[in-house]
Amino acid sequence: MPTRSLDLQTSQVLDGTYFDLECALLDLKTRQLEEVCQPVYIPPMAKANLQARDDDLFSLIDKAQEFLTSNRQVMLILGDSGAGKSTFNKHLEVELLTAYKRGGPIPLFISLPAVDRLKKDLVAEHLRMNNFSEEQIKELRQYRQFVLICDGYDESQLTINLHTTNRFNRPGQWNVKMLISCRTQSLSQEYHSRFMPEGKSHYTRQAADLFQEAVIAPFSKKQIENYIEQYVPLEPRTWTTMDYMDSLTAIPNLMDLVKNPFLLTLSLEALPGVTEGRQNLSLIQISRVQLYDIFVRHWLDVNSRRLLRNTLCKEDRETLEQLLEAGFTSMGIDFSTRLATAIFEHQDGNPVVQYVHLKDKKSWRADFFGPDPEIRLLRESSPLTHS
Repeated sequence: MPTRSLDLQTSQVLDGTYFDLECALLDLKTRQLEEVCQPVYIPPMAKANLQARDDDLFSLIDKAQEFLTSNRQVMLILGDSGAGKSTFNKHLEVELLTAYKRGGPIPLFISLPAVDRLKKDLVAEHLRMNNFSEEQIKELRQYRQFVLICDGYDESQLTINLHTTNRFNRPGQWNVKMLISCRTQSLSQEYHSRFMPEGKSHYTRQAADLFQEAVIAPFSKKQIENYIEQYVPLEPRTWTTMDYMDSLTAIPNLMDLVKNPFLLTLSLEALPGVTEGRQNLSLIQISRVQLYDIFVRHWLDVNSRRLLRNTLCKEDRETLEQLLEAGFTSMGIDFSTRLATAIFEHQDGNPVVQYVHLKDKKSWRADFFGPDPEIRLLRESSPLTHS
């Protein structure tokens, strides 16, 4: 922080501003920690880049902590769909928030698809969304350092360099360390230019010495077993860890398919139903599509039972009875399928839908996000995230 010469009165005013700011940061920390729920977490391993050997691995959390103490400014975290990028980002946020001390670097987890003004006002816009005043934002920009954990670059359908367009680490601008995640499937050949900080002027090359990357590695067999050991006690089950491991090993090619957390979770949900009554597991063939179909059906079944247990108003109870009579699961699958199709037709596949009823009630969004009881019950039972 720059040295300033202050008279007593000015010092007291700044002390008050500092206190208010730390209170706002403490409130943000509390809310963020309350929102994080990670009942199962396996620390991911990673390799240095896409070209590195698959057996030359390191702990991703250790590498991230090393980055935070280095002179580098951007760390790119790559991984396939379902590899656990967002899960790792949330875990890192929890570690940094828990370790936060007054005056230290401020960790911010930013879901990029949820922020409108990404190109030039990323940090300020995120802080505004979290109820920081313009005066507080100005103070933070001038005197504090941030650790930005930017999640979902690919989901934002971005092609720009956020570090460059936001002028991070320039005089008078935000002082940041940026960790940013992206799916490997979304990369172009020259992807480094989207993430690497610029040199000191437009005429110099990008600063490779300020950049590093890491690629999340598939789960090992031991990690899969550790994941299942955490998964089994979460709710009453008839299957043990050994039952799951035996089935994963016996079904051809399944162990290779479940080496990322998302597909492993789908498999664990699906396996009891897939194997029921089957004597020879070596004859079972399972694809990703089958796993996802079974997962969605399981999800809808759980939510229909949740609704039956809940206290509902008369209109909602009557609507639920009609949905159950028509087949709640099939109605839910139809709803999700139509929504997915509409998102591709109207938003080019961008999965973030904003809906304000008075503004959007005559748009296609109303068919999926309007207040009609049938729409609402199906939406709330679908595998969607609401914020």
